[in-house]
This record gives sequence, structure tokens and C-alpha cells, in this order.
Amino acid sequence: MFEKNLSTMIKGIRAHRNNESEYISTCLQEIKQEMKSNNMHSKANGIMKLTYLYMLGYDMSAASFHIIEVMSNSKFTVRRGGYLACSVSFSEETDVALLTTNLFKKDFTSKEPLETGLALNCLACMCTTDIARDLANDISILTTSSKPNIRKKACLTLFRVFCQHPEALISSFPRLRDRLGDDEPGVVTATANTFLELAKKNPKNYLSLVPQFYHIMTTTSNNWLIIKVLKLFTLLCPMEPRLPVKLVDPVVSLLTNTRAKSVEYEAIRLVLRGMRPSSAGGDGEAAVAQRQKLAAAMTTALERLQGFVESLDRNLRYLGLLALEEVVRLVYAPPSEGGASENEGGWLRVKVKQIFPEMHRQVLTFVEEDDGSMRTVALQMLRRLATPSNFPDIVSRLLSCSKKTISCSGGGAATGASSEQFIDAVLSMGGRDQYRLVEDFCWYLVTLADIAKNRQGGSARGGASPGRVDRDRGDAIAKNDNETARQLVDVCMRVPAVRSSAVELCCLLIDPVDAGRDAAAGGGAGKKEEGRGLTLHSTVAPAVLRAAAWIIGEFRSHLSSPHTALDALSSILKAASIPSVPPRVRACCVWAAVKVFVGSAAGEVGSPDPNRISKMEEALLSSHSGLPFFLQSDHAEVSERAALAYALVSFVRGQRKGGDLGVGGGNGEDRASAFDFGKRAEAAKSLVPLLGEEPLKPVHADAQKTLQQSPPAEAELHVAYTSLPQGPGAAEREKMKRQARPVSFLPDSAASMGFMSEEPQASPAVQTGGSAGGTGRDTNANSIFYLKDSKADAPGGPQPSAFERFRGQVLQGGGQQTRKYEVLREEVGAPPQQQQQQQAGSSSQLAPSPSTPVGGGFSPLSPKEIFDLKGRLWSVVLSDDNIVVYGCVRARLAPVSFDGSPNIRLDLRVENKRADRKALKDVEMRIEGAGPKGSVLSVPIAPIVESRTGRVQTMMDCSLRAGNGRKWEPAVGVRYVCPKSAAPSSDLLSLGEEGQGTAASGGEEEEEEEVRLEGSLAIGGTWFLDPVAVSLDGISKFLEANGAPFTQNWQEQVRFDTTKPNEFPSLLHTAVSICNLHLVLTAAPSDLVLVPPGGANPTLKFLLAGAPFSASAGAGGMDFTPVMGATSVIGRVALHAVSSQEGGGETPAGGAQYQVLVKISVKSFDAALSADVGTDVVAALTEVVAGRLKAG
Repeated sequence: MFEKNLSTMIKGIRAHRNNESEYISTCLQEIKQEMKSNNMHSKANGIMKLTYLYMLGYDMSAASFHIIEVMSNSKFTVRRGGYLACSVSFSEETDVALLTTNLFKKDFTSKEPLETGLALNCLACMCTTDIARDLANDISILTTSSKPNIRKKACLTLFRVFCQHPEALISSFPRLRDRLGDDEPGVVTATANTFLELAKKNPKNYLSLVPQFYHIMTTTSNNWLIIKVLKLFTLLCPMEPRLPVKLVDPVVSLLTNTRAKSVEYEAIRLVLRGMRPSSAGGDGEAAVAQRQKLAAAMTTALERLQGFVESLDRNLRYLGLLALEEVVRLVYAPPSEGGASENEGGWLRVKVKQIFPEMHRQVLTFVEEDDGSMRTVALQMLRRLATPSNFPDIVSRLLSCSKKTISCSGGGAATGASSEQFIDAVLSMGGRDQYRLVEDFCWYLVTLADIAKNRQGGSARGGASPGRVDRDRGDAIAKNDNETARQLVDVCMRVPAVRSSAVELCCLLIDPVDAGRDAAAGGGAGKKEEGRGLTLHSTVAPAVLRAAAWIIGEFRSHLSSPHTALDALSSILKAASIPSVPPRVRACCVWAAVKVFVGSAAGEVGSPDPNRISKMEEALLSSHSGLPFFLQSDHAEVSERAALAYALVSFVRGQRKGGDLGVGGGNGEDRASAFDFGKRAEAAKSLVPLLGEEPLKPVHADAQKTLQQSPPAEAELHVAYTSLPQGPGAAEREKMKRQARPVSFLPDSAASMGFMSEEPQASPAVQTGGSAGGTGRDTNANSIFYLKDSKADAPGGPQPSAFERFRGQVLQGGGQQTRKYEVLREEVGAPPQQQQQQQAGSSSQLAPSPSTPVGGGFSPLSPKEIFDLKGRLWSVVLSDDNIVVYGCVRARLAPVSFDGSPNIRLDLRVENKRADRKALKDVEMRIEGAGPKGSVLSVPIAPIVESRTGRVQTMMDCSLRAGNGRKWEPAVGVRYVCPKSAAPSSDLLSLGEEGQGTAASGGEEEEEEEVRLEGSLAIGGTWFLDPVAVSLDGISKFLEANGAPFTQNWQEQVRFDTTKPNEFPSLLHTAVSICNLHLVLTAAPSDLVLVPPGGANPTLKFLLAGAPFSASAGAGGMDFTPVMGATSVIGRVALHAVSSQEGGGETPAGGAQYQVLVKISVKSFDAALSADVGTDVVAALTEVVAGRLKAG
């Protein structure tokens, strides 16, 4: 019978392209028959064909046993196909894989090198945990074979065995190490490659091999072997501080003498990553000389890197760019992100600027490359290289690249995605750190507007078909549009000085384009679309349109004139009436138009102009693009906003004679005579509080979470609600239905083919030409605020658009201007009227009331300020080699009910410290005595911890601590599950530990262990105090009557170096507030000066007062005022400043001119209580003056 071999089957598949599946099905049937045959050649032929089909995606698990049959055949030509099928298809899940163990053992002892090599090749591809355990010793023995090819393959196979069975590394290490001295270069290369892969998992284990690798690097001429050794030293240098100095001479020799670019590149990476000058520690002459050698090596590496960056070969340029990105990260990134230390970073920055004087310009040339990988790396580098001085140049080049990419690509998806990369880079750099790179915010606003207007398909964005671009590019476009809109609003809120320019700019952005007029200007003709007026579309994305409308409405008082306000209102309504505008954008536009109208009527935009206000009313009540049109919307928010807006506009208009509100008609003179515009202004002013009177400030994204859940107070609006009409009557609604155009969400055929229409005629709703006493648009055609398209009217040809004129005016000086802007970079947590009510998760945090006087000399800290300060005091609770648990005590919270318990809020974070980055599981903390009624509190932190968890909040019951101001140290324990670590070896640098660390890739049966840590949590005694608002006389009288118990005294003296001693009273107040104590002044506030302009420095004295909290304090939201009692705490603080020379000792670092001596004494009924409180005050003052709470 004729049988198809593999070659015939492949030719048949290629010949049956139209019915490939049917042909393969026929082949599978033939293969099944071959599998049943007793002829091993026929079965081997079937296995080969099935292996090919497996690589095409067909299943061959049913043939596993037949594969083993072929592998066991005595003929090599037959077995070869079985070993190939085994290496391709066998895995941990293959049941019959264990049957191959004896076959491998047999082939390992074969006298034929081909059979042994075939078995090693197969084992390296399909090795499982059980097979690795059984064959590890056999493979280790093969490393001493007399045949070099077998030794080489055995060394390479051992790496796969170690991954599956880490314990084998300990027993096989001596033989593998000996192969580094093998006479055959191929064996040495294979061994070095195995150690390189092992070192990537745990480099510490292979520091003992440094002498052998050093010998190889300095004696071999094999470039590939040198590359492997250099990669290995790159991993080992950070582990051994003495190693970089030993490697300086041979590495510099390679950099200067080698002709192989691959070796040179690896040497550069070694210097950048592992041979920094800071790695040579010490202060002696030898250490200085070592650092100089390392610095010279770094300079040589940077000079050689310059050759890669400027190479004509694109591949070498890409490698140079990758290395240059490491240099940028080293120089500009903080140490926590892999950057150099402050001293080393300064030296490197100078050296890099000498070798790469205009680095950002060089990187910009990479941005213009066609290679997407090169462009991505360059954009990442620009984010670090951007500074306020070069940011305008970077933005200009990136926007130019974006426009060039779009124009050259013809809208291709791949190139369009790269254009979005440019826009994303500009937006991310501009918005970073609250716009730290921006110096001229007017320029940045124009840049944002330029991004919004000049996107691909921007003019037709509203009606573009989503099928024209792929999903990824569509997501990128939407992301950048939303970010552009967000930054437009954010800049207006943070920089008050640019709001006028922003409003003018938004008026230009929001003005829709008349497609019908453009078509007519281009020579098109057709018939006018009946009942729809002009064919309009927006020039910006819906998100930007919404932001622009919001800015115009919110900052309406910055409109330059009533005429500008009228144009803005008309543009907003026209933009909102575009069928493709989303409902949420339309609702925002409706409300923005109402804000502009109310502001103009109330006199916020210049003096009220009766003619302009009447035209605004006409535009708002137009049936084509006014409120009646939006009342018919099917979207609830749009119709509700329109109904409310209609009521407000009608309220401002007042009642016509005869009670007819009307929807239009009549001329301006009739309307002016029918209404009292003075009353209109008063009515509009009464509505201003409804639109918001207080200035907006930047609010943090999570600010809402910090607000207490209390019912909002009723707004006090001076509006006669009884006079507000409830909406149009039945007759008016019927009239609107007859006059309004139908609602359409997609343009019909006439709208989409506007070039076939007749000469367009302006709709009455948008005709604002000159009327009696007014100045129309035509008279302001030369103004930069002129919104009308003047192409058709210009006698000398096309003229610059209003947006182009605005941009030219802003950029007249070239680049960013020198004006200094006041930027609100701080983000508030809530609106000002709710600042005092903010708490972290509770509305009843016990802290000094803001109304409580603080000695009469300081502004009291709000609960929010105290809460934020305490949130910066994180500390390590428990740690070991695998895990670190951080804790932060944030607040003491009052009972939420009368029968509840007071709590202490504890925030926790967990970090995975394992070097192999294997995940920790089921992390849980136990706190003794922190549960209800003193029970054990169990806190589940995270089921899986791969790197670092988010903040976990828990509440600790502190009712048993009531009346006791002593510190609390509850016992804590942490339990977690992690991969089991093998016991460290006595030599070879803990190879067993490394081997265990590689078990992560061994499969699902990795052994795990449960680990428990024990310790304690220290909570200071001041957490259980309440400040007692008492005066100096009150304390004196109290001590006279109850001074007997206050005999236990604690005192201490500390000193601080400072250049601003007069700030210490305020710093002391902050520290005392953190400790829940009340600061009492013993002198007038005007005398709180430690270093007066003339005369001797006085000693300032203060008193502290506090009392242990009550378990029922503040329960159920009731006010609670602590008072002095027998268990209270009274302290005394004295501040005195002396010059640094008078203070004695060494000269203070940082140029401090003064030393402030602080003497603190605390008295109470208990010596331990006095010590706990005093210690907390000293610690808090240290943090405020020179620690984590030090002001920037």
C-alpha cells in the first residue's frame, strides 16, 4: 500500500489551500491507521506527520504511548522521529512521560555519541520534576565524558534540570565548576552560559567563581565567551563592592582595543550598571584613587557610547539609545528608581553634559525615526530629560512630528497610533507634578488648543465612523482627548491669571464649522436643508467641547464684553445642537449657556446691555437650537437641564403684558419697552448663588472619600420660588412641537452631502447682525475675538483664522514668556465650607476643635491637617528576609454610637522582599487585645503579595485604654505562606538557597511553608490624651487647689541646629498638636521671637495641658470638652536660641547659624505616664524640625 511521507503531506497541504481542513482530516485518518500498524517504520512515519500537524495546532495527546514505542526502537533512524515528537509534545501533564526515564538512562550509557546527544537534546526540552530528580546524577556524570560534544550538551541540559529540581545544584556544582577549565572552548562557553542563567536568579551564589571568570575574560579570544562573562560580571558587581575595582583595567582595555561592537557594547553596559564610582567605599587615599579609576572608566564608556548613538547603522543606534536610556535613568531618576546618589549624580550630570551637550535634541532625532521601538524608547527618555527651559522646544518638535506623521500616513492605523504617542508624551510631561515644567501658561493653553484642533480627522470627529480606525488607536485617541480636556479645566482652576485668555480661547474652540458654507465657498451648489438651518460640525472632540463649554460658563465674568458673551452663548447652543454630540456634553453646554445668560443679565460681564440680553433670550428660546429643542431630548439629563434652564430664563425675563411668555417674535424695541431691565438684573443676581459664588480650587481625586456622610444643608438662595414658572404651558408646548426641528442623532443624507445644497441662509436663531444701538459681528472683524469665518469675505484671499491670530499674539515673544504665574499646586481635600468636618473614614475623630483658642498666638491646626501629618509617620512593624510590614497610626475615632467603643485607626502595607520575587500568599496580622473587649483582632491583609500592597485600614478597640495615658504595646504576629527555601550550604555561597529560589518555574507542585513572625506594636501615650483648652490662670488655680498628685516629674533637654530660630514657636505648636496636647502661652503673641533684632535673646516659655480620654467621649456625635483633673498631664517647655559658636562643639552642617535649646518637663500622678508623654513630645518635635514632617 502506498503511504504518504512527511514531504508528500506538506506538498498536499500547500496544494489544497481551498479545502485544507478536509485534506488534513483525510491525513489524520491515514495516520490513525499507521498508528495501528505493527510496522515500526510505518508508525514512525505517522509520528513524524503528526508532529508537523501538532505544530499547526492539532492535538496529538492520544499518540503519546505510540511515541514511546517509537523511541524504544533499536534503530536510530526510527527513534529519531520519536525523540523529536517527545521533545515537542511532552509536558508535566503527560501521564506516560515517566516511561521515558529508563530510555534516557539507556541512551546516556550508549557508546554512540549521536544517541546520547539525541537523548540530551530531548530531555532539555521536556524535562519534568520527576524525571529531573531521577536523572540529575546521570547528567552530572556526563559532564566528565571524554567526548566534548557530550560534555557541552550535558552542561546545557543541567540548567533545565536545576529549574525543575533545585536540590540537584548542590551535588552537581563541583563538576559544573570544573568545566570552566575545560580544554574545549565550546564546553567552556556552554558552562558559562549555564552559570549566567543561574546568576540571573540569585547572583550571590556564584561570587566564588569570580577568579575563574576573570581568568577567562583576560585570556580568551572568543568574543561570544567574553560577552557571556561580561554579562555575568554585570550581575555580580552589585553583590561585591570590591569587584568593580578589580575589573577596571581589563574592562577599559576591552573598551579601547576591541574591534567587536558586541563586546564593546557589553563592556559599556557593565560599566554603567556595575562599576559606578560610588561602589568604592572608604575615605582613605586608596579609596580616592579607586574612585578616580572608576570615574575614568565611566568617562571612557560614555565616550564609546557616543559612537553608538551617532552611528550610521540603525541597529547600532538602537543599542546606543538603549544604553543612553540607562544613563538618563542613572543621572535623572531618584535612587529609589535606580538612579545614582546625590553626590554621584551631580558628577555624572556634569560629565554627561560634556559628552552629550544637547542630549534632548539628540533624543528628538530618534523620535523622528520610522522604527517604532526606537521611537518608544526615545519618548520615555524625553519624559526624564524635559526641563522648564527645554520643554517648549520638545513640545514643538513632538507636535510637528505628530502632524507630519498624520499627513504622510494617509490615516494608517499603525502610524496614527504613533501620532497618538507624541500627543500622549506632550500631555504627560505638561501635566506632571502639577505643571512643574510649564512657565508660560498662556502658551500651554494655546498648545492644548492646538492639540485639540489639529488631530487626524478632527473636523469630522463628531461624525466619524468608528470602523475607520482600529480599536487600540481609538482608545489612544479617546484617552488623549480626555486628558486634553482635563488639563484645560485644571489649568484654569490652578492659574487664575490665565482665565481671561482661557475663556477667549474656549470661545474659539467651541465655535462650530459650517460645512454647508465651506462647500458653497468651494463652488458647491445644492438646495438648503429645510427646517435645519446650517449644516454644522464641531472642530474638536466631544470631551474638549464639554470642557470648553464648562470653562466659559464657570468663568463667565472673564468674558471681555456683552458682545463677546452673546457670541459665546450662540456658539455654545449651536455646538450643543449638533446631532453627533453626546448627551452628557449637550447637557453641560445647556447649563453653560444659562450661566452666561444669568451672568450677563446680572452685570458680571460689563454693564447690562438690554439689546444684547434680549438677543440672548431670543437665542435661548429659539426652537431650532435653543431650550425648546433640548426639552424634547430623549436623554433624561438633557431634558431636565433644559427644563430647569427654561424656568430660570423665564424667571429673569419676567412676565409679559397679558401673561404670555412667548417663544420669540417682536423686535428689540418692543421687548425693551415691555420689560423692566432693572428688575431683570435683580432677578439675575438672585440666581448667581445657584450657579456658585465661591472660587474653585484644585481638589484631589480621592477627596470625596474623606468627607463625612452628613445630609447637606439647604442652599440659601434669595429666589422667590413661588414666582418661578413650572415650565411651558400646554399651548406653548404645542407651539414648540410645530416649530421645532425633529431630533436626530445621526446626520441624514442631506446633512452629510451639504456640498449639494443651495447658497446657505443664516437661521434667525443665529443672526446677530447689527440692530438699533448695537454693534454686530461685521464691525469687529479685525478683533482677535472675531468668531466668524472670514474666508469668503476677505478681499485679498484667505486670512488667518481667529485661532491663528490668537496663537500668534500669545507667541509673539517666541517660546515661553517671562511672566511669573501664581499656580495653585496644592490640592484641597474638600470644599472650604466642609474643611472642618473632614475625617478619615469617620466624622467623629477626637482632636482639638478648630474654634478652640491655642494660646491666642497661633492659628489652630484643623483635624485634617493633623490627620495628614500623622499619615506621614510610617514605620516598620515586622520584617524578615521575605516580607516587611509597615504600619501607621492615623487617628483615634470616637464611638459611632452611645454603646460603641472608641477605636484607633491603623494603616498597614506589606512589601515582598524576596530576591526571586515569588509571591507571598495569605498574609494575615494578629493584634492581641485590639479586638472588641480586649479580644484578639485578626486583620487579613492580602491573599497574594507580588511586590507591594495598597493601604489596608483596620480599627483597633481602645476602650480599655480609657483614663490611661500610658503607651500601648500590643503583641502582634504576622502569618504568611511562601515558597519553601532550602537550607543554606556550608560553602559555595549558599547554593542550596539559590537552587530553592529557582523552583518557581518548576511547575505547580512547588513546596510551600507557613511562616509566622512575632513582635509588638508601639503606640505612644499621647494617642490616649485629649487637649484641655485652659488658660495660664486656669492652670495656676488648678495647681493651687490640686497640686499634691502632680509629683512625678520627667525632664529632658535637646538642641536643634537651624537658620530660622524664630519659626520654632510655630514648630512647637505643630508638634504639640500632633501629641493631642494644648499649648498655653506665657507671654503675648507679639513677643514670640527667639532672636529679636537687637538685645539679648529671651527664653520663651510655654505650658502644655492634656487629660486621658474618656471611653464615652464624643459617643453618638455628642460634643465633649475635656477638663483638668487628678489624672491630667501638665508640661512646661522653654526655648532659648544661641549662636552656633556659643553652642560649642563642631560647626553645624548646612550652614546653621543658631542652636535652639529646648527644655521639656512633664508632671503627672505617674512617673511612667510623664516619661511616655515627654518622650512623645520630643519625638514629634524632632520629626517636625528635622525629620519626616519638616516643611519643604
